[in-house]
Amino acid sequence: MENLLQNIASGLWIVLGVCFFFGLRKWSKRFSELYDELKEEISIPVVQGRWISFHSEAAGDIQYCSICGIGFDAKTDYCPHCGAKMGIKDGGDNDAVD
Repeated sequence: MENLLQNIASGLWIVLGVCFFFGLRKWSKRFSELYDELKEEISIPVVQGRWISFHSEAAGDIQYCSICGIGFDAKTDYCPHCGAKMGIKDGGDNDAVD
């Protein structure tokens, strides 16, 4: 009798686990759909900036972000501090980087 109760309890746990798993998959799919809808509705403007080169004897070569003014030792596609997209050449305001 005790084995029968243990088997029934184990079976119930398996059924609950399966229901929980498929329930999570359903909600995960729904949240994914909602995320895609919101992503299409919300458009965040991209701030364009440029790296301003500077050399000092103490720090070496540094590039400063034209948007936030924070200096970094390496040029990247985006400013690590403010997130501005670095796409403007040093010489112009609207020229794209090759």
